[in-house]
Order: sequence, then C-alpha cells, then structure tokens
Amino acid sequence: MAGLSGRPRGRLVRRLFSARIPPLARADMERFLERVSASVKSHGASIRVEGDRLIVEVYGTPSTVRRSWASVKRVLSEYAQPAAASGAAYTLQFISREVGVAVPGDVLAAVLRLAGYRAEYRDGRIETDAPLEQVLEAASRVREALEESRALQATRTAKKAVVAASSAAGRGVGEVLEAGLRSGLLGEDESGKIVLKRPWLEVLPELVKAVEGGIRGQEAGS
Repeated sequence: MAGLSGRPRGRLVRRLFSARIPPLARADMERFLERVSASVKSHGASIRVEGDRLIVEVYGTPSTVRRSWASVKRVLSEYAQPAAASGAAYTLQFISREVGVAVPGDVLAAVLRLAGYRAEYRDGRIETDAPLEQVLEAASRVREALEESRALQATRTAKKAVVAASSAAGRGVGEVLEAGLRSGLLGEDESGKIVLKRPWLEVLPELVKAVEGGIRGQEAGS
C-alpha cells in the first residue's frame, strides 16, 4: 500500500491502471515495486503484478490520481529498453541508479568499446550489444575510478581519459597517471594540473596499452 495520511478534500474517485512491466524491471522486481509504491501520492493505492502486467489501483481526488499515475509512468520510462541498432539501450539514469553514482555516459561507452563491445552514448542512453550485467560491471569500475580520482587536479578531458583507462585496465588511478606521464600521453601544466595534448578518445587506447605494458614490465622484472 502507498498513500498519504490525512483526509482528502473534494470528490474521491478510484481508478485502475495497467501497464506492461519492462524487462529491465524484472532484474530486480522488489526494488522496482518499491519505487512504484513510493511514486504514488494519494489517499490510498494497491499495487500488484499479474503475469507481465503491473496493476495499480489509486484512490483519491481526480488530481491526485492523475499525478500518481503520471509519477508511475515516469518510473516505467526509466526502465524502458527501446530497440537500438547496436543491440539494446539502457538509460543512463537507470545505470547510475543501479551503481549508486552518476556515471559519465561517454566514459562508460568508451570502456565498453575497449572491452570489445559496440557502444555509443546518445540522448541519455547507452546503446550497446553488451549484456546488462557487463554494462553494470563496467559502470561499477567507472564509479570506483571516479571516487579514486576525486582529488585529482586535471582538466576535464584528461580526467575522463584517466578514469576510462583505469576502468578498462582494472588498475588504480595512480598507475594510470604514472604510465601516462612516463609515456608522454599525459602532461602537466605550470600549476601541476594533468593535461592532454590530443583528444581524450584518441589517447585512451594508447593509455590503456601503456598501463598494461607497465604491468607486464613489472611482472618480467619480478
């Protein structure tokens, strides 16, 4: 049940709404239903699942009923998975909610491409042929790199390159910085801020190779 305390004023109505449950929602139905329940703001409501349908019955004033259903539809839209030429499309809002932090879409798409998948970021969605679990795993690595690089003094594009390389190579931000400076792919300005001399997407594959080359060199010398 979901609702607001207090006696509603004005004419009361009861409306029954039905919608197909998006496939992405089925990955965590408990959380999906919690979000649907929290979105309903009325005197009373019941929410249930019948097969592949979400059934929402809302009781309240006509305006509260309309607002509640509009809120439920917004939740449903976040789980929408429209067809995409490269496979599937996942909203960045959904991905960010799943991993607990706002993930840069262009960085996540770059990490997925380096893992061998097709991936593009456009219109707030990641279009990719990667399975959802791989998308969320890559997003979690991006989250970790973002947290580690929080205090990093770098230009916006340099930070994107460092975070993406760290996520793709599975190495710490410090190792990426060391490999990047050693190889000349990263530089420092007069204030000590990390900078790039070329576009970050162009530098990224080379930066990952530099990091991996450094790792192999350490293993050979040990």
